[in-house]
Amino acid sequence: ETRIFTAQVGVVFYKPKDLIDSLFLNADKELMSALGTRPVVAFVTDDGAAKEAGIQVGYVLLKVNGIDITDVEAATRLIKELGRPLVLSFYIPNIPVVTSE
Repeated sequence: ETRIFTAQVGVVFYKPKDLIDSLFLNADKELMSALGTRPVVAFVTDDGAAKEAGIQVGYVLLKVNGIDITDVEAATRLIKELGRPLVLSFYIPNIPVVTSE
């Protein structure tokens, strides 16, 4: 669980299926199926609140202020609309994510 106090979170979310050939290259089909359309952190800005809070690429967003999140659009909307601080809850997959520098 992470608290964000600033207006800008500093992350980009993608759907898991859009990351099969990149971040989740090593993920098994069972995990990918379980993730469904939940938002996955695909990018963290260097100067954003997310990086300062320890959020990393590959984290899967589960809740925003206790509200269950099942897709990228809902996550984006709630993060923009809700007041601060935001309480973000993540699932951290136990797989190596594939990144390129």
